Amino acid sequence: MAAATKDLIIDKGEYYEKTFIWQDSSRVVYDLTGYTARMQCRKTFKSATTILDLTTENGGLEITPLEGKITIIVPDTETAVITENMGVYDLELVDTASKPKKFIRGTIKFTEE
Repeated sequence: MAAATKDLIIDKGEYYEKTFIWQDSSRVVYDLTGYTARMQCRKTFKSATTILDLTTENGGLEITPLEGKITIIVPDTETAVITENMGVYDLELVDTASKPKKFIRGTIKFTEE
């Protein structure tokens, strides 16, 4: 599976939620039972410092397994402290064998409050 590309816009100081559905070309959703997810946003893909670090473990990502849904959740308290105006991200799904699969990637624009 090649990673899809989707650019995001997050308003600083506001709650942000975005849902993606993983489905095949016939629109059949993948069963994500047992999967976890992780997403990092950085100024550039090679930057050492993260702007956002979201996982299913820290509540920044939620998976609804039988619906193939992956939801990004960033509380307003986190978006309020972002100082960057732009960044890049990738979101990986980790299967039950601990193999990561890049699901989606792109740029994130952070707009002022």
